[in-house]
Amino acid sequence: DKTEAKIFSITRLLPSESKQQQKIDTWNNFWTPDKKQDFKNKFEEASAKYGFKQGVFSSLLLNIEKIYHPVPPAELATAFDGLVDNFIIPHADSVLVTTLVRTSNDTIKETIYSVTSSINATTAFDRKRITEQLFNFLKEDFNRLVGLSLGVVFIILLLFFGRIELAIVTYIPILLSYAWTLGIMGITGIKFNIFNIIISTFIFGLGVDYAIFITKGILNEYKSGHKDLVPFKVSILLSAISTLAGVGVLIFAKHPALQSIALLSIVGIVSVLLISFIVQPILISLIVPLNKTKRKTPLTFLTLLFSVAAFLFFGISSLILSILGIILRFMPLPGKPVRHFYNYLLCYSNKLLIWSYTLVKKRYINYDKKGLRNPGIIVANHQSVIDLLLILSFSPKVIMLVKDWVWNSFFFGSVVRTAGYINTSEGYEKSLPKIRERLDEGYSIVVFPEGSRTRTGKIKRFHKGAFYMARELKVPVTPLLFHGAFEILPPGRFIVSNKVMTMKFLPAIKVHENTVGTTYQEDTKAIQAIMRNEYQNLKKTYRQVEFYKSDLINNYIFKGPVIENYQRVKFQMEGYYARFHDLIPVEARIYDYGCGMGALSIMLSYLSGKRRITGLDYDEKKIEIAKNCMYETDKVDFLHADILTFKPEEADVFVLSDVLHYLTNENQHKLMDIVIQNLKAGGSIIIRDGNIAQKEKHRMTRFSEFLSTNIGFNKKTQEFAFISDSWLHEVARKYNLKLALEHSSNISSNQIYIITKPRQDDK
Repeated sequence: DKTEAKIFSITRLLPSESKQQQKIDTWNNFWTPDKKQDFKNKFEEASAKYGFKQGVFSSLLLNIEKIYHPVPPAELATAFDGLVDNFIIPHADSVLVTTLVRTSNDTIKETIYSVTSSINATTAFDRKRITEQLFNFLKEDFNRLVGLSLGVVFIILLLFFGRIELAIVTYIPILLSYAWTLGIMGITGIKFNIFNIIISTFIFGLGVDYAIFITKGILNEYKSGHKDLVPFKVSILLSAISTLAGVGVLIFAKHPALQSIALLSIVGIVSVLLISFIVQPILISLIVPLNKTKRKTPLTFLTLLFSVAAFLFFGISSLILSILGIILRFMPLPGKPVRHFYNYLLCYSNKLLIWSYTLVKKRYINYDKKGLRNPGIIVANHQSVIDLLLILSFSPKVIMLVKDWVWNSFFFGSVVRTAGYINTSEGYEKSLPKIRERLDEGYSIVVFPEGSRTRTGKIKRFHKGAFYMARELKVPVTPLLFHGAFEILPPGRFIVSNKVMTMKFLPAIKVHENTVGTTYQEDTKAIQAIMRNEYQNLKKTYRQVEFYKSDLINNYIFKGPVIENYQRVKFQMEGYYARFHDLIPVEARIYDYGCGMGALSIMLSYLSGKRRITGLDYDEKKIEIAKNCMYETDKVDFLHADILTFKPEEADVFVLSDVLHYLTNENQHKLMDIVIQNLKAGGSIIIRDGNIAQKEKHRMTRFSEFLSTNIGFNKKTQEFAFISDSWLHEVARKYNLKLALEHSSNISSNQIYIITKPRQDDK
């Protein structure tokens, strides 16, 4: 159909000799002698009529009389030189001949493909289809390239930041900006062409750069307190403006492709800019504790994973138990077997939850599972929601007293009612018959006499209800103490910390026999005092280095992979400074010379709130890091100072840990003069350093210092000047001090020496 297809073939320019002969025969058959004569007469009349001279068209009329013969195609080709080259392309021993067909009818296209496929050495090409296929291939390659690039970018981010959490919060904005750009393109109808693919890669690269800059700026502030985020934002803004000015100006071009490039550039860069400035800081603030008043510990991937898993398990198990409770209460079954079966499920579901959360170590003291089978009243301090879960995991013969809001709760109401818990909102007096019934069934009643969870970690004032019940029902009271639960999951938090939690059962008290008081009011005060005193003993016993390990490490997480890993190794080698804690009084004024990034000072402050510590170091960058750690500022102070010129106040303890070997012998004596002059009577100088007599053992120290100074971690100094026994005795004799070798580490060659300043009344 010529109306739907236009065909242009070389045969129109170079017809074969037979085709030429056919046309010649048609020409000759048309011009009969009569037609020739008639045409000539009419032509001469017309030319005379319009004023042409006679015979002016004679040469034209001779063409009618001319005898034509076929011309060989080779001779015709020379006449159309230049045009023929576009349709006939010689190649080795063959010739490629092309024919153009222009049509938008798909049926005609399919017909052409069908016909040409059946003709030998003939192929049909659709330029549009080839272009579309080429674009699709390019698009697939682009998508594959983007996928590979995203993977490589994530690996680079992981290696650069050294933490998967930082890599993720930097990576998410990159994905969002890319997805947002493509989404806006789809909404606004911006076509994806070859040029836009190139621009997309350009925008993707900018998104990566901007994301890294924002994360780096925030981390610099968290690490050292430097407000680098604003300069980074200004740099990003200038980059975006210059890019928009250079590429976005193409929006005024008339060519659609150039306009498409400009639109994509504007949309992409604005998207990247908004997400980098708004979304990314929010994501980073979720894991990095920039505001110390809201959260004091960083959020790691492991704690988040375990916390989410724990809360999901708790939520799903509670939902299942709630539904099961509704079903059981509507079934015609006796109440006691149902309660026992249901409490058995509660107990073991909580056991599974507690057991699965391996980040929290549990310590049980005086836990007697058989003893819990004896009915009584258990009173416990309430530090966290973990308390409740742990108590319920002890035994299926443990139930709670609850208030109206729990009893009527949509989520927990069915659980507490099916388990046989007792609603005490109307008062303990009216609840006594039900409590007696549960005791007779073999259940122990758990009461939190504080009434609600502590907000400070300390045991609050006790209410008297539990002790009133114990006297009236003549059952013993078993005090239960929780230590560490408040620090693991304080009220209002959903992220569980990795610490050690201690649970201690105290001996049962038969208050009805007047063992601690003669009235329930006296029982309340007495047992409160017992529990508070025992809680303080637990703190003294278990708030040691093991308890604060994670806190110390958390101070250096997200402050760079080199810093974090260096500190982790150092903590292991130093035993988390347990020996220093043993040597230093719990109430003392302390100077930590050469404090570095403040780890020793911070740990000493964790272990005793009565210590007042000042850390000094000549490396300003390390002091900046120490100042931005999570500690109570009224306990610890860090100063950038030269210890040889710094004038300290009088102090109980001076710590010189790995300091003296950086000084010359002369400066070592100068420092000791300053320190001893400001040491209180009875105070101590704790020196931890290498002894020159153990030179062979100092290779590791020299090697580590070589690495740290050459990578810029430590400042370079002169050759080490290790101390000697004679030097120590010389210092001790000069000031009439007592010298003792206290400890030799199994890991490090350095030893701990104590120089003590005697009191005036000491012999």
